[in-house]
Amino acid sequence: MRHQQRSNKAILLITICFFFLTSGSAFLTPSPRRCTALQVTERRSCFYRSPVTGKWTPRLELSELVVGQVLEGAVVVQEKLNGKTGPKVWVDCGVGLYKKDSWKIQTAMLRLGNGKASVAAKKAARLRNKKYFPVYVSRIRLENDQLEVTLEPEAPKTPTPSMIRLKDLQPGQELSGIIQRVEDYGLLIHVGANRPGLLHIRRVGDLYQKFVNQADGLKKVGLHKGVQVDVQVISCEKKRLFLDFSESLKQEAERKYKAAAEDDPYAEEAALYAAQQQRQNTESTALVEDDEEDDYDEEEDDDDYDEDREIEDAMGLGRY
Repeated sequence: MRHQQRSNKAILLITICFFFLTSGSAFLTPSPRRCTALQVTERRSCFYRSPVTGKWTPRLELSELVVGQVLEGAVVVQEKLNGKTGPKVWVDCGVGLYKKDSWKIQTAMLRLGNGKASVAAKKAARLRNKKYFPVYVSRIRLENDQLEVTLEPEAPKTPTPSMIRLKDLQPGQELSGIIQRVEDYGLLIHVGANRPGLLHIRRVGDLYQKFVNQADGLKKVGLHKGVQVDVQVISCEKKRLFLDFSESLKQEAERKYKAAAEDDPYAEEAALYAAQQQRQNTESTALVEDDEEDDYDEEEDDDDYDEDREIEDAMGLGRY
């Protein structure tokens, strides 16, 4: 009898302890509604005094900016005129960076160009003395928390046309190109391929029917860097592209000199003499243009001037 009473008491005691423990754990468990109320649901704003209006204005967050956006009230806060990548200043233009539930001021880098140090210093001084000035967003690097701006809006970039493959070019094909380099032996012209083509100085002399003296002579006849010129393909083998003036340019030049010859009976003889002199002066340094002549890849003595090697380097042979 006593043993049964003890068993009943033990069962009752275990039941009471279990109830107390489960009730206590339920009481100690945070209420979901109470936890939600403690969480911050909105990002706090960060204010600054706008130099334009003089009023406290919320800062723009870096990730919300877009390229080309104008920021009106920029002021210089730091400058570095002897940087390795050129002179630059940093401006506060009302932008902030929000990370880890806190704000910090996001300055923007403004490049001052690659001119002389004295010119950059004057630009920085002018900007520093201004109460404020507008800038335009040019680059946003969220991975590095960096912002770049310019003083003028950048022109929209046009899509780059696809490169012409050299093997697709055919002899006689006419192209429009831009002179990239002017050398003593001729012109290196970009025609949209992955390497420039060579228009030899001998062909320039033939077109103008006079002696053209190296790079200075090419510039004197108006062929300098950046000039657009119509050309045709002469040959394209072994990654070497050789060019000549287009047939329309040749015909126009021919008509011009024929008209001049009618006015001057000695003009034709003078032109022939000049062309002969041109060939004689370029004969010793004429460019290799066919497979029967020396190969570009032939190794020569570095102590001697090698026009072929210089042309090869200029045309980018061996870089692909």
